[in-house]
Amino acid sequence: MFNIPFIVINEPVMLTKGSVKINDRKYSCNMGAWAFYVPELGLKILHSVEGNVHCTHETAPSRLILQSPDGVELKNKVYTAAEWIHAFSKSTLRRAIENYFAALNLHKNGIGPEVKGICLVKRFNAPYCKDETFTAGIVIDNLNGYVKKNNTEIRELEQANVLPDKSLSCLRQQINGYVSDLNSVVGVMPVGLDHEIEVAYNAINRFAEEAIDSIFDNGAGPAIDQEIIFSKLDLPWISNRQSTKVTLVNKIANSTLSKINALFK
Repeated sequence: MFNIPFIVINEPVMLTKGSVKINDRKYSCNMGAWAFYVPELGLKILHSVEGNVHCTHETAPSRLILQSPDGVELKNKVYTAAEWIHAFSKSTLRRAIENYFAALNLHKNGIGPEVKGICLVKRFNAPYCKDETFTAGIVIDNLNGYVKKNNTEIRELEQANVLPDKSLSCLRQQINGYVSDLNSVVGVMPVGLDHEIEVAYNAINRFAEEAIDSIFDNGAGPAIDQEIIFSKLDLPWISNRQSTKVTLVNKIANSTLSKINALFK
């Protein structure tokens, strides 16, 4: 059994150039090709089109590649059309869960920031998507506040049971010697946790579809697979900033973050 703390943001999240609005409050953010990070809130949220992973890099192909793989020119020859299609077809929720487990392993081995949980965004808007959509991400420490150490080496990733991304950008783009960049066309992945990822994805997906609205009205969670426990993620910025209304999932089980880490000891 394992526990995943998470929060749900019901209010509109609107991404603009260099900033993001959450419930009409603006925050500065660090923009990446696959995700953006809000330092003040510790949120790393995936770019999303129709709920699936999206890339904003200038070398990324058009999403038309999903319908016509042979009709779209690839600007970056490092990756195949099949790899781009696989990336663009992946749910942001699934990718957030993969990132969460990879980040847990990295932090446990002293080569990544502390990850606190998963963030679900119900109403996401960005200049690159026509319609409001769903996205997800992780709640993770800001590495700029960490003491600098020697750069992480690939052997340390192997020891942490983490597979680097295909182009090894996770090693090139370290912050203070820690692995930060998890996303790419073929991104960083945790090793040996396929079952846990699948169970978590199915449970959270079912939870989100069946009870994400009613849980806040009734104060009760749905029946959860016995292999997974969800718990409320307490974040100081939620209680300290009354103008930012972020709805927390009710506590379903008497679990703490330490129980998550115990799973990987």
